[in-house]
Amino acid sequence: RARHLRDIIGTRGRLPLPPRLYLRLEPFARHESRSAQTITSEIEKDRTFTARLLHAANATYYGVRTTITSVRDAVILVGPEYVPGLALAIEAFQSAGHSLPTGSVRLMDQIWNQGLRRATIARMIAGKHAGFRDPTVAFTASLLQDIGYVVQMSYNSSAHGRMQQIHLNEQLPIHQAEAKVFPHLHAEVGGALLRFWNLPVDIVTAVANHHGSSENSLLARVLQIADIIECGDASIPHDPAIDGEVQRWCKKLHLKSPSRLGEKSL
Repeated sequence: RARHLRDIIGTRGRLPLPPRLYLRLEPFARHESRSAQTITSEIEKDRTFTARLLHAANATYYGVRTTITSVRDAVILVGPEYVPGLALAIEAFQSAGHSLPTGSVRLMDQIWNQGLRRATIARMIAGKHAGFRDPTVAFTASLLQDIGYVVQMSYNSSAHGRMQQIHLNEQLPIHQAEAKVFPHLHAEVGGALLRFWNLPVDIVTAVANHHGSSENSLLARVLQIADIIECGDASIPHDPAIDGEVQRWCKKLHLKSPSRLGEKSL
């Protein structure tokens, strides 16, 4: 089983490269006095990430009234301490999806945009949660939690297409369609990739278990709450113990409560 997982993340015989830009940026984010300018200088060396960062900074959920066109303004808006996590997620998506066909690239972009919305919510929850020490961890993990879907698409795009067809034609929830097609679900695959990169254990564990029990992980609980709020549907697989927290956080953040809250998740 472990060997099969390694084959999946090493699609076409090439294991995804570790996130290099993240490794360069992360140490600077710890020093507030010089983080913004230093991070800006590092980012400007990478045209691909510069474009992605500006796209993220101009997203509607950041509430920007004017277009952000400079890297420094984008860094300040997103927050220097959050930029390394954003870099990590962007590099992960690029590396995992390096061989995707055109149709799958569009789907990957949808997964990315959903993840950015969800991570923004996770960041808000973690920032206001009395027991959470570092909201950047929640932001990063939430961005990465569906990276397993991208790996699946890269490993077997036709199987991923069958999953989508089953989801639409049989009107099955996407997680049930996924279980019909893939022996390893996206949460497990994503966790395996992040473990291969030696990312922090709490992020790896939370990503691998973001649809399971959250009893021993505050991070997993935050990810699940943000996931339900973002998609607006509490029927997605989650720990039912968080249902009351979802309602409380919706009220606290002035967000719409999801549908089907309190129903049994499958």
